[in-house]
Amino acid sequence: MSEDIVGSWWTGNEVRLPPEAELNETLRWLISQLNLGFFDSIRNEQGQTTTVVIGEMAAQESAGADATQRWTGRNFALNFARVLAAAREKGIEPEHVEMADRMRFVADENGYMNTEFHYALELMTILKGIRRRTFELTNLPLIGHASPELVTLLQEATRSHLFGLHTALQHREGRRSPRRRSKAGARSAEWQSHPG
Repeated sequence: MSEDIVGSWWTGNEVRLPPEAELNETLRWLISQLNLGFFDSIRNEQGQTTTVVIGEMAAQESAGADATQRWTGRNFALNFARVLAAAREKGIEPEHVEMADRMRFVADENGYMNTEFHYALELMTILKGIRRRTFELTNLPLIGHASPELVTLLQEATRSHLFGLHTALQHREGRRSPRRRSKAGARSAEWQSHPG
């Protein structure tokens, strides 16, 4: 790492946040700063946090070997949390079940914190997908024409699509792209043919 990165506020991708950053990128940068410990809290007389300084001003004390060691340690912890998350979500080999159970039962506060950091960054990826997909969808005129159950199912399906939770179906169908709801008239007629 260069001296500029070591003595600054390294995020893992960008040293500084570009001014045109999207909200998901800004939040990802903030989470990265918190993960590295590059923040400082100001508390009132009751001990409540009233202000948080994040980034370069909070990281100016860190430089040289200390910053490198901190970045290396936090990077390892986050990568380890990512490996554990993948094992939970995708499964593991049978011979590793006992070891996985031991790790699960001895998880401490650091383990929980690293898991939160991992999923917080995952949520930023989901948020970026929501930004990209939202205005591809049309608003279907269903209220008053479809049953509440059907509306609830549509809401759940739409949110699953926005959150990017439709990928299992894509894998099963050979990664075929989901159909876009581009013709509201035709679709609303289809929904109206199934009244509640």
